[in-house]
Amino acid sequence: MQLMLSEIAKEFGGVLEGDDFPIYRLARLDDAGGGDLSFLQEQRYRPAAVKCTATAVLVKPDEPALPMAMIRVENPYAVFQQLLPRLHPALPEPKGIHTSAVVGENVQLGKDVAIGPLCVIGDGSIIGDGSILYGSVWVGREVTIGEYCRIFPQVSIRDRVVIQNRVTVKDGAVVGSEGFSFLPDEHGVYSAVPQLGTVVLEDDVSVGANACIDRALSGATIIEKGTKLDNMVHVAHNVRVGAHTVIAAQTGISGSTKIGKHNRIGGQVGFNGHIETADKVTIAAQAGVVGSVHNTGDILWGTPAISHRLMLKISVLLKQLPELFERVKKIEHSKSSQADEH
Repeated sequence: MQLMLSEIAKEFGGVLEGDDFPIYRLARLDDAGGGDLSFLQEQRYRPAAVKCTATAVLVKPDEPALPMAMIRVENPYAVFQQLLPRLHPALPEPKGIHTSAVVGENVQLGKDVAIGPLCVIGDGSIIGDGSILYGSVWVGREVTIGEYCRIFPQVSIRDRVVIQNRVTVKDGAVVGSEGFSFLPDEHGVYSAVPQLGTVVLEDDVSVGANACIDRALSGATIIEKGTKLDNMVHVAHNVRVGAHTVIAAQTGISGSTKIGKHNRIGGQVGFNGHIETADKVTIAAQAGVVGSVHNTGDILWGTPAISHRLMLKISVLLKQLPELFERVKKIEHSKSSQADEH
């Protein structure tokens, strides 16, 4: 498939500068070549755009000229994203129920449900219209999966988990495993505490590859609507993650913690248990959140996590420590010498 630059400019209300060429592919600035369309969204990437060999680049209205054709639009990245499925169409989705799938008793399947090879659907489970299990997916008993969900290979969804509509669960994720809860007896021998609750993934949630979301001890571990979990995120039992929160890879959230709505959480962040964060909180990568965050819009960094402004000041002071240490040594040596003279 191809699109002419003039077609793209007209469709997105842009202005074409340069010759009208056909475009066959979309690519990043570093990868683009002849026949490709790329985009320049931020000025820090302008040197890469100048060196780029793409046929054309999507740019903002006030961008200085580049050595190739340009389409000036308000949001180059947004246009690039909208063009992706047209020039790089996805493979067709699977259809029907594969002969190797095992479907239990009293299972309810909606219209146009697809179940791939080697999937197992437990007794009494419900799968809504248009949902797809791509292959080797384990669905336990009395699980509810809503409409137009996408469950990728090697996912395990345990008994009585509830997944609402348009949810994506990526490869290898486990939803509804038992939480990490053990009690020692008088001899220090640990026994598992039964985890009798469930997990609820609300509408439009995305769960990354190899993420783990533990079932609640009682009640439910809840991931609210629109939230996106990256790969290898761990959500412990009885956690509640607020709507439209994004959590980057390798973050761990301890039991009974409540994350506010619209939080932005970097990679490898660790949360203590039984704490809360307010709405619109941002937590930088590798932070350790040991106490509750009460102020809406706070930006935290470090371990223990503190205000990023304070942490920046501390970082500057840390670089000065060797010099300050030498100054203190000289002052102490001077005082010691004066004392010896007396």
